Amino acid sequence: MRRQLLITCAAIAATFSSNAQKLNIKPTQQELELRAKHPRPAPTFANKTTASYIMPAGARMPGEFEESQAVAIAWPYDWDGTNMILDVSSEYADVWAQMANGIQQECPVWIRVEKDADTTPIKTYMSGKGFTLTNYKFHITAGDAFWMRDYGPLGFYYGANDDLGFLDISYYPGRDLDDLYPEFLANEKGYMHVKTNLYAEGGNFLTDGFGNTFHSDVIEAANMVNTPKHSAWTLQQVRDSISHFYASPNVTSNKSLQCDGGTGHNDMYMKLLDENSFAIMEYPTTVTAVDRTIIDSAISKVSRMKNVYGKPYRIFKVPMPTRDNGSTPISCGQINQDARTYVNGTWVNKTYLMPIYSNSTDGNQAGDQAAINLLKQIAPGYKIVPLDARGLTIGGGAIHCVTMQIPAENPIHFWHPPVIDWQVKRSSYHLISKIENKSGIASATCKWRMKGTTTWNSVNMTDSSGHHIADIAGTFNHGDAIEYYITATTNNGKTAVKPITAPDGFYTFMIDWPTSATTLNPDRNFLLNPLPNPNSGSFTIPASFDKEMQVTAVITDVMGKKIAERNFGKMESGIHKLDFNLGDAANGLYYIQVFADGLPVGTKRVSKQ
Repeated sequence: MRRQLLITCAAIAATFSSNAQKLNIKPTQQELELRAKHPRPAPTFANKTTASYIMPAGARMPGEFEESQAVAIAWPYDWDGTNMILDVSSEYADVWAQMANGIQQECPVWIRVEKDADTTPIKTYMSGKGFTLTNYKFHITAGDAFWMRDYGPLGFYYGANDDLGFLDISYYPGRDLDDLYPEFLANEKGYMHVKTNLYAEGGNFLTDGFGNTFHSDVIEAANMVNTPKHSAWTLQQVRDSISHFYASPNVTSNKSLQCDGGTGHNDMYMKLLDENSFAIMEYPTTVTAVDRTIIDSAISKVSRMKNVYGKPYRIFKVPMPTRDNGSTPISCGQINQDARTYVNGTWVNKTYLMPIYSNSTDGNQAGDQAAINLLKQIAPGYKIVPLDARGLTIGGGAIHCVTMQIPAENPIHFWHPPVIDWQVKRSSYHLISKIENKSGIASATCKWRMKGTTTWNSVNMTDSSGHHIADIAGTFNHGDAIEYYITATTNNGKTAVKPITAPDGFYTFMIDWPTSATTLNPDRNFLLNPLPNPNSGSFTIPASFDKEMQVTAVITDVMGKKIAERNFGKMESGIHKLDFNLGDAANGLYYIQVFADGLPVGTKRVSKQ
């Protein structure tokens, strides 16, 4: 059944079929007035933990793509202005059942519920859906809404033993019970509890795990005015607080979206795939909403930045989801009513909980499938669990907004500049990794193979002044693709891999074609950006040549597989248009490498959608 958006003073938020009443991601004035009129008692544990207001020295916020010990969710309830009524019948409950099942395949799912009596109906409901709960823990404590990302704890590591702590940022005033959940968990787990009067939400926090963080400027706006917890801060005070509590020496603030349903959070349009790469939503040029310009500016900013390895971030552009009938909303008002996004999903170890906007009977199934295929390309090895998020985006969020990863205990942390993309032909390729664990590293191994083979070669990585090094050596030919990953075992017996999805996911690099003593002048021999890009398969790459040359091109996918070759024949000096058609090739990302008289002119990346 297709969802409808209704707003009533009593219900406050989105209403599906029947009388299910759910709260938007950001409290409305009507909700706040009702809460003030009908306050609920605080739990007995409230404000009884010994919280610190200072982050420990050397703290590290892990990336969401790192290992999680659990994922916390809050089961949906209906709210009538005074009472919380368990939902085990609506389409929300159906999505939550699928989500909980997807999580429990990777790690325990922690489910917040109002009272112990609610646990049995939830387990019965899930069993009836074919998703028996087996890997779970119920947390029985009162709450306000299910938008777990924004009020759930931000986990961090500190000290020589990588102890875990929870950062408890100040949540929206009025949802006071939700704001207590980090304290509940800190008390439950015995973790360090760090509080701050900084008003922010977890959906507006991205980190690469190495001290580089990203947020939108709604944090500055929320804290540069008088609040229930502090008077107006200066811009410098806000920035200092963000840097301290996010343990981030490198803070990037982007302009907040204006048409995303109300939050302005970064997670509505950008996601870190790992410490090297971003997936960022791209609006079509037909969109007139200001958010298209804001996102384009964010892409431009990130493209000029360097990652922890001193290299430019890789940026993969993900299409904007359509409406159910395949049309694209173009105005701010249209988008704001239902701000759909594919990147507001959740990494759960080797799984990606991905928001989609269709089911077996309605919606743009083809568009969703194309996005799933793209995610499989840019995030290889992940199991994709698609979840129909149409009921969430009308409330201002999606799947990421209702989940919160809890970092793993005893983590193994990899620093590894990956060897990827096109590489000059050599007899060996050097790998280096700094691998850390509180007990030390007993062994590390590089596993590699030629693309198209099934057997992994093993190379021991030796310890060299605290770094593990190895070489992938062999006889390689131009155009070959090599796949590899790293595995490490600690002295306390834990094993982890990099990337986390290995061996199903791995790093890939391709052997470039040779250059010669005679090289092309890059000022006169070059490629311009493909037009259009993204495209449906047909596109043009403008190219400049400074003399008559034989022009050819090779097309490969992101995994290095050769898709096609083109021979354009002799081309005279000047600007030319190189026309391409990917034909029946699947939607996804492709590299176009152009040669003139056998010498590389350049490489361009295109997205077929």
